[in-house]
Amino acid sequence: EKQALEEIIQKGLEKGLTFLTDQDARPAGSGHPYAHLWDNGRNVADELNRVLEIRKLALQQFGENNIRNGVPYSNLEEVLVPLYYFHRYQTEATIKLVGGINYRNATRGDGQLITEFVDPAVQRQALNALIKTLTPEVLSLPEHVIKMIPPRSFGSRRTRETVNARTGVAFDAIGAAEASAGFTLSFFLHPERAARLVEFHARNSSNPSLSEVLETLIGGTIKSTRLTGLDGEIQRMVDQELLMHLFQLGANEESSTQTKAEVNFSIHQLAKWLEKKAKNESNTAEKANWQSLQMQIKLYYSNPEKMVIEQPMPMPDGSPIGMEQYCTFEN
Repeated sequence: EKQALEEIIQKGLEKGLTFLTDQDARPAGSGHPYAHLWDNGRNVADELNRVLEIRKLALQQFGENNIRNGVPYSNLEEVLVPLYYFHRYQTEATIKLVGGINYRNATRGDGQLITEFVDPAVQRQALNALIKTLTPEVLSLPEHVIKMIPPRSFGSRRTRETVNARTGVAFDAIGAAEASAGFTLSFFLHPERAARLVEFHARNSSNPSLSEVLETLIGGTIKSTRLTGLDGEIQRMVDQELLMHLFQLGANEESSTQTKAEVNFSIHQLAKWLEKKAKNESNTAEKANWQSLQMQIKLYYSNPEKMVIEQPMPMPDGSPIGMEQYCTFEN
């Protein structure tokens, strides 16, 4: 019997079958490249890029045909939420590649992989895909969609499946973007992931370092080419969100000593850049943004442990999600 069971196991391993559990997939700081609650594709980073393209096309086509006749236009918001946040699970899966570690529940003699780093090239591919989820190209809703969602109709209130709003009765397009950006950053700048980046780079310099990841994040957001209109406002919101998450990581008691050192060094370098940027800025909104970031950094450095970290707008609940009674697939 023992021999027969071992043969079954070995045949499964030869087919690429393995076993991991929720404890490998669910935690925000987890880093297994294949253990996810929900994901698609053979390469999760490639699939994230594909998902973002599908989402872009769907948002361009979004409109009144997404609700049935007789349904209030305000209920388009419930239909929009799972579409706008369509990339959330693939984003979470892709983040695990950065500072990721591939492993199995290996036992002596079974021939399974024990541990290995996620390929550095794959980590950097994931990093580049993830930066897209923080850009206005992804976060900005088309104007025709925003204009089509009025305040909640009589008898209809906001629920856990609608967007939280700072705009009162109006749909909050920037708040929706804030929730999405905050979701990405909360996984990205997790103390456990940061500690792995530090250690894995020390063990093999081909792996991306924490400093490289921070530089890429800041370069793709705060230091990116400035845009106008709603895109510009979303950029400034992401700037603020990133800084808050950097503060949180730099002052977190669960962050390693070197994590704190590298995060605080990045913040210090950013402060120098902001000082020069603010002096030469002519756009009032951007100048206010640069100065606000500077002021917050000064407050942070005065007492990091007592810094009040502003939390991002929460994302609407995920699974199970959807409002079937409102949906339609009319052309």
